[in-house]
Amino acid sequence: MKKIILPIIFVLTFACGKSQDIEYTGPVEAITNGYGAFGDEKVSVINFDNPLNDAKKEQDVSIFYPTDSESPVPTLFFSHGYMAVDSAFFSPLLRFVASKGFAVVYVPQTFYGVCKNYPIILKGFQQAAREYSNIIDTTRVGIMGHSFGAGAIPWLGKKLMIDWGWGEQGRFLFITAPWYAHLITQTDLENFPSDCALLMQVYEEDAVNDHRIAIDIFNNINIPKEEKDFIFVKTDEIEGYTYKAAHNLSVQFAAGGVGKNVQYNAHDYYAVFRLLDAMMDYKFNGNQEAKKIALGNGSKEQVDMGGILSDLISTDDPKPMQDQSYYRQPCNNTDELPCPKDTNKNPRTKYCSE
Repeated sequence: MKKIILPIIFVLTFACGKSQDIEYTGPVEAITNGYGAFGDEKVSVINFDNPLNDAKKEQDVSIFYPTDSESPVPTLFFSHGYMAVDSAFFSPLLRFVASKGFAVVYVPQTFYGVCKNYPIILKGFQQAAREYSNIIDTTRVGIMGHSFGAGAIPWLGKKLMIDWGWGEQGRFLFITAPWYAHLITQTDLENFPSDCALLMQVYEEDAVNDHRIAIDIFNNINIPKEEKDFIFVKTDEIEGYTYKAAHNLSVQFAAGGVGKNVQYNAHDYYAVFRLLDAMMDYKFNGNQEAKKIALGNGSKEQVDMGGILSDLISTDDPKPMQDQSYYRQPCNNTDELPCPKDTNKNPRTKYCSE
């Protein structure tokens, strides 16, 4: 297996006191120019306590931002998945966003559970915007997340974009491999601001979260087809190296603990960084050319994976790839319990597609 190490290797320090390098791997080279390539901005990080999080001090809210910015910049608010309590798990992605001239807020949630964690995420976002208004521009915002954190995005989007009015000059959602969406009603989805853009992304070999969960939100949210796309990422094997499109594709380090491997490779650059980069340029800067990549409705510019990896599949009419029995968390998980009792069930089972 060929291994490529980028000139910059991210040295990660974890709450347990260990550090480890994330190395870029695989035969397909990283993007070095255009959308998906790291920007030229130097990156700084601010950490602060979340008032609602009673976790250890090391698990602070983190803000990654361009060091030399002299005024508030558009901001991505990031909501992570189960166990990814340290920003190190997504370090390349977070640093990528800041290198392009934007800020990104990462809120850790130690305790798994809807009724406790959703408010923790929201409070972290709010506190960041209040305390660092010199960095964060709440008139141009995106919300991105993975797994449990992605399932929270419809509710977070309602709070930030409907209740608080954030993003009136540009807003979007980037949802990857989502778990169940709680505390959001069908009426909430139908009243979502139509000027918000959406990229919904799922992975071919994700055996954790049923694709129907993502399809439900995609189909029912009040965002017009020209402002949303559903993306399938496929598994590939190149020169004996497997680019596996599994549940943690968008995670650059394993949420299961230090020392467990998650590959940081061309999937990250082409499927995640590139589309996110174009979406930010489109919604934050109004660049219509960027829309051809971010929301190209299957255009060559959007689905191209460098001419080597299999093209992305982009659609406005997504269909499940597997039976519900394939997934650890199927869409039809029933008997949802109301807060304050936490639940592992789906409150939106009637919207599961066949």
